[in-house]
Amino acid sequence: MPKSQQTTRIDGKRVVIRTSTSGKVSVSDAPIKESEGQAAQVRALRALPEYGRKFLLAGDMNSAKRGPRAQADAVATGLTPGEADLSIYIAGGKLRMIENKVGKGRLSPAQTERHASLARLGHHVEVVRFTSTREMAVAFDHPFGAGRITKETVWFATPLARGRGAIRMLDAYEDWARTAGCVSARMASLANNDVSKIYERRG
Repeated sequence: MPKSQQTTRIDGKRVVIRTSTSGKVSVSDAPIKESEGQAAQVRALRALPEYGRKFLLAGDMNSAKRGPRAQADAVATGLTPGEADLSIYIAGGKLRMIENKVGKGRLSPAQTERHASLARLGHHVEVVRFTSTREMAVAFDHPFGAGRITKETVWFATPLARGRGAIRMLDAYEDWARTAGCVSARMASLANNDVSKIYERRG
């Protein structure tokens, strides 16, 4: 029999049901929708105390489903294929843009072209990848029995929140790790954004 795959909901949860050529059926969690991740992202940003005072945001509706006439009207009035998912307007006339992708999702040709055009004008689009709407860290048992540990998936502070804001975020990460029963927490430091001295000072 041919193998098949379908995405559905069981008890309100999105799952993927796969059937192999031998007839074996497996059920696993379905990847989240990009819109779900962006909605969580927007909620988190709007919950920041600086929202409304130091920055505002607006989401793009390029992915919305439209009929042919509505799509033509949207393009005629300025809707641009490839535009970033989220624009963040920062006090002082600054603009930051975010493109969201689930997992290893690729940029479309229109997005690649649009991002390059914006970069030529000095507007860089940050690509943010996620696989869940939960906090960007995971806790798990060390494979060699060294206890429960945690590692961050991504740690990013907007320019407005850097300084003490970044330290508060690290404090929250360590507090969460303790509540998850972790004996150690791992952090990464990029070569082009070396923050290792912060980690060293924290021990």
